[in-house]
Order: sequence, then C-alpha cells, then structure tokens
Amino acid sequence: MKKLFTLFAVVLFSISTVFAQAPAQSQAIMMQGFYWDSNNTTSWSQLYQISGDISGYFDYVWLPPSAASSGGTGYHPRQLSNQNSAWGSEANLKKLINALKSNTAGPCKAIADIVVNHRDNMTTWCDFFPDNFGGTYNNSGSPWQFTTQHIVGNDPMWTNTSATASCRSTPTSQRGANKPSQYEMYGAARNLDHTSTYVQNATKAYLRWMKNEMGYDGWRYDFAKGFAKS
Repeated sequence: MKKLFTLFAVVLFSISTVFAQAPAQSQAIMMQGFYWDSNNTTSWSQLYQISGDISGYFDYVWLPPSAASSGGTGYHPRQLSNQNSAWGSEANLKKLINALKSNTAGPCKAIADIVVNHRDNMTTWCDFFPDNFGGTYNNSGSPWQFTTQHIVGNDPMWTNTSATASCRSTPTSQRGANKPSQYEMYGAARNLDHTSTYVQNATKAYLRWMKNEMGYDGWRYDFAKGFAKS
C-alpha cells in the first residue's frame, strides 16, 4: 500500500499537466509510473505487483524509457533493441504490460517514453551499438547500424576535444546534414540526423517493434524540440 500511495503522489503532482495537454473531449486519466531515478521503487516487477490497483484507477500509465541506457532513468539510450534496463528485464516489462491490459479491474494501456533525438555511443563518441529487432523490422534482414553519417553535421561532438581524434577528423562528407537552428542540440549524447531516410526508417521500425512485439499502445516523445517531423 505504501508503494501505491507513493505512485499516487506522483500522479497528483503531474495531473494538471496531463489534463492541460489532453484533447478537450478526452475523459482518460493517465498515471506517471515513475519519477527520476525511482528504479528501486518503481521497477517493472514492483509495478507488476500493483498492476491491479493501477488498472482499476487509470486508463493509461506512462512508463520510463525502457531501452538499455547509460543513464539509470533511461534518457541516454545506447541500444533500442535491448530492452533490459535499470528498470528490469525485457521479460518483466512484457509481463507488466500484459498484466495492465488483461487485468479484470479494467484494461490500462502502456505509454512508452520514446527517445529518438539522440543516442549514446559505445566507446569513441561516434560509434553505436546495432539495433537488431529481428524479422521484418530489420533493414532487409540486417540490423540497423548508425554511423557518423547519421550524426548531425553541426553536432557539438565534432569540435569537442574530449571526443576521440578519429571522430573529430571525420570528413564533412561522412557526416549527417546540419540541424536547422530552430531545433535544439542535446550536448550529452549524439544528435541524430532525422532528415536521413535511413534514420527515419530505423525509427519507424523501432516503433512498430515496440507496438507489435513489446506490447506498447502509444508514445510520449522525449526532446521532440530536437528533431523535425518526417
């Protein structure tokens, strides 16, 4: 019960913002199922234990970024196809989503926090883990593999002396297009070039996979001011 009251407090804190952004005709109530670095109190397995209470009171639950990340809360994704994170395993995430949807107290839809503006690297600041979604979600049978061509040409990394020399010396022709000035940069990770057809298709494949294979029902886009619609 203590855990439930903790989560309800988060909802009460944010409910005015939720209603301010919801369509006027919507009667749905959404719960924020986490707060910053709440991994120890709102893991997938812990939310599963109170999934009946959540379903009984809420129509939607907004879950934190579920991909493998270099940050505990999940906003520095390293590999989108890897759904084992600080919040728990992929298996426990699917178990939670299925429980929310099928609970006799009433179905509750899961909203994924989608972070696609930026991506953290492996080791050099400009290399990335591949995304292997499997089957038709992959790129003609192969995993999606971002390279320097998919980092925006005016990313701060290109001139940051903390980045490896191999990254900083990448020819302009092997970089992505410059991001328009009206879209903000995110300095802590690499900004992706969403004018690239490859990046667009990889993002669409990721969303289809999250919906069809992971079971999510909708999205909340993080840092949407960092990329244009495509």
